[in-house]
Amino acid sequence: MSTTIQIEVFKIDELSDAAKEKARTWYREANAGDNYFAEPTIEDVKGEIGAYLGFTVKDVFWSGFSYQGDGACITGTWRAADVQAAKLREFAPKDKALAKIRKAMRAFARAHRGNTAQIITIDRHYCHEYSVSIEADQDTEALKEIARDFMRWIYRQLEDAYNWENADEQVDENIRANEYTFTVEGKRFG
Repeated sequence: MSTTIQIEVFKIDELSDAAKEKARTWYREANAGDNYFAEPTIEDVKGEIGAYLGFTVKDVFWSGFSYQGDGACITGTWRAADVQAAKLREFAPKDKALAKIRKAMRAFARAHRGNTAQIITIDRHYCHEYSVSIEADQDTEALKEIARDFMRWIYRQLEDAYNWENADEQVDENIRANEYTFTVEGKRFG
């Protein structure tokens, strides 16, 4: 003989604060492997931002955001002749950290015309600015420091995007948009 069970379900805005936290935790865990928040940053690094700094970025590797060894690194090449500081200033006029990197790279490129560099990931277990080898024609240490500043900048952009995407307001909006429902305790149902 069959039995009918009725369960009352709620939308995120109808839950108590404690149940909302449970619902948000479910959403964050269910989407933990999705890195779509990183795509715009990686596209910009492989595209305009990297190119304007003189890099041809082949790959961006990263891990984050709360473990030792987390960070970002790139592979590719760099050429002094490819630095386009003015275009980067136009592309990202308000980013003060990127402006500092842009100015340092412009000065380095002017002083080292004809210089090229190869950037190779040397440690795939960790992804941060010190897990790469940078081989340049001249003044390797100065170029390494500018490139590492750029990799730290990339990591901060990824971390900011991750934090924004996982903020309560964004999680709630995504739950609403997908019309997820929950039990009174905040357990996903339906």
